[in-house]
Amino acid sequence: MGTTTGRAAGTLDSVLHLLDDALGSLVRSAVPGALDVRVDPPDASWARSGEADVVGLFLHRVVEDVDARAASWTDDVDDHGRVTARTAPRRRYRCCYLLTAWCGDRRAEHALLGAVLEALAAHVRVPDAHLPDLLRDPATPVELDVAHPALPSVTAETWSALGVAPRAHLDVVLTATATPARTSVAAPPAVVDLGVRRDADVPAPRRNTPPPPSRRIRE
Repeated sequence: MGTTTGRAAGTLDSVLHLLDDALGSLVRSAVPGALDVRVDPPDASWARSGEADVVGLFLHRVVEDVDARAASWTDDVDDHGRVTARTAPRRRYRCCYLLTAWCGDRRAEHALLGAVLEALAAHVRVPDAHLPDLLRDPATPVELDVAHPALPSVTAETWSALGVAPRAHLDVVLTATATPARTSVAAPPAVVDLGVRRDADVPAPRRNTPPPPSRRIRE
């Protein structure tokens, strides 16, 4: 039997909000001046929310990249060769964002989307300058895809559920690694001394063995 040792750094619940921050940082770097980046579901009121333009980053879908899944568990072994903990394989997740622009004017919104598209399309990975330390791992980079025809897109039903009319937007996908929590392995059962010993000076009891068969005399 094993028990989970707790939430490890890089687990999915911590990775998602870090990806929000990383994508927001990258978007802000692409647009000069005041910009309000929001990770809430899009709302039509954003178009008149204030002086700053608004970019919405709505995480609407998370799916595993099963082709990138590691094949085996990782074991932690002590000095005696006993497995003390196990870690499930790392998994890669595709985090799908609906990126919208809100300026109160369609032409301005399209210009803002174009500036963001130009900035994001220049990268296949999120640059380290926009990543927190937890996500900076050359072996497992945060991959970036934007406006690719194969990317998951928002359906008409999604727009209807959000209460927003369909509008120009960008489909953005960040692919990142989540590390599962380590699972401790139960220690082997303790050795119980029952107090039953045989003194080394006392010979072992003799076993009663049957006598050898007697020979029959033939006449």
